Amino acid sequence: MIGIFRNPMSNLLFTNTVKAGRLLRMLGWVILAFTLGVGSAFGIALAIPVFTALDASMQSSLANALLRPMVPVAWILAVAACFGIAFLIVGAYIKKYKPWAKVSWVLLALMSLIYVPIGMMIGCFVLFYLAKGWKERPTVTGL
Repeated sequence: MIGIFRNPMSNLLFTNTVKAGRLLRMLGWVILAFTLGVGSAFGIALAIPVFTALDASMQSSLANALLRPMVPVAWILAVAACFGIAFLIVGAYIKKYKPWAKVSWVLLALMSLIYVPIGMMIGCFVLFYLAKGWKERPTVTGL
């Protein structure tokens, strides 16, 4: 039986805790990719009018007019990137069965439900694996 969560290095299937850690890390990468994509799109959309302006005084006035409304968007993207990094870090430590990571796991899984539709699906799976694997212990060292 070859499944998506099969460990190629052994004949054992991944535990529920390892599955949840992998799902959280996957969601972290999706969030970071989305944040980078949206940030790049906004940056390019703002850079084109500024750099195609005819003279230097026009460039500075365009830059000021275009960049001021973007400050809240930049903060939102920065917060989203921090969440993505938090998902990556907690997912890595969950796979190592760290006790503090399970509490963080619950909070991040609940927060991932706001990222509709992908985050909601992954968050539901993570919460499912959390419920099943809350008292699991590592079966193989070196995970």
